[in-house]
Order: sequence, then C-alpha cells, then structure tokens
Amino acid sequence: MQLDYNSLGETLSQIGPGFNASEWHSILVGLLCINASGAQVLWRDHIIAELGEHKDLAPEEQINRLLLPVYQETLRQLSSPDCDFQPVLPDDSASIAERTQALAQWAQGLLVGMSYGGLQDLKDLPTDSKEILMDMTKIAKAGGYAVEGTEEDENAFTEIAEYLRAAVLLVFQELNPAESTHPADKTHLH
Repeated sequence: MQLDYNSLGETLSQIGPGFNASEWHSILVGLLCINASGAQVLWRDHIIAELGEHKDLAPEEQINRLLLPVYQETLRQLSSPDCDFQPVLPDDSASIAERTQALAQWAQGLLVGMSYGGLQDLKDLPTDSKEILMDMTKIAKAGGYAVEGTEEDENAFTEIAEYLRAAVLLVFQELNPAESTHPADKTHLH
C-alpha cells in the first residue's frame, strides 16, 4: 500500500467526512508507540467514536477493510530495520503554510494517540522518549507561526520533519523493542 497524504486522505474520506490524513496517521503512530498490541482496535474505535454522530459513517466492516492496510503498512514502516517510516504530510506542491500546519497537526496527533493508548505521565517514559515528546508539544504549536515561503522557512520545515521522523522511530523502538525487531503479523481487525 502506498501511504502518503493523498492516498490516506482518500481512504479516510471513504469512512466519513472531516478526517485530516496527517492527524489521523499520527494518532495511529502514537497508539502503536505506546500500545502496539492494542493499537489496531483502538484506532478504529477512536475513528468511529469521533464520527459517531454522522449518519454517513461507513459500516464497521468497511471501516475495518479500509483501515487494515494503513495499520499494517504503518507498523511495517515503524518496525523495519530499513527505517523507512515517513510521517504522512502534504507533498512539496502544497504551500509551506499548509505543510507547516500539517506538521503541527501530526505532532499533536502523536501526543493524542499516545494519550489515548494509555500514556498518563511522561515520567514513565525513558529519558530520550520523554524529551522527544516534550519537543512534540513545541512542534504542535508550529501551525500558529507565520511562514512566508522563504528558503529559510523551507529549510526549517525540512529539518523539523526529518527530526520528527527519526524521533518517532526512536520512541517506537524504545517502547516496543520486540515489535521493532519482529513485527507481528497483523492480518485482521477484531
């Protein structure tokens, strides 16, 4: 499965209205980081709960079918020794303001996912993971910054996006050492 901003956005639009691909991808990543064994069902249930009041929400069986490849590919990327994980963000054709907003939403979603997965206090985390999550709270505020599309803005975005990618891999590996070396075969939603 190709896991990028547009393809994930299309998948999520088949489930219901109003999903942001960056935010929902990062919620899944946060869940995988803190609760890899339960992330699949928690993510689906969180999506259903968020859209529960909408009458045009897809049936649960269809939601399971649509989300399973996203879950599997995300877990594969996080677990891969090739470190090929990429946060789902708009590509370079989007404005720097849109990409910065998506980056902020991605960082916020990661924190939401980890909280939803059971993280209650940063003090329970290894030191590196704790520092990374403190950085994520700062990155989550980046959407409020005025960006003008300068080369400096582009360079800053690229550096922060790369930091976010590498940092998430480190957090996942610290909190899921077994998953990082032997990803489980997750073939269905319960």
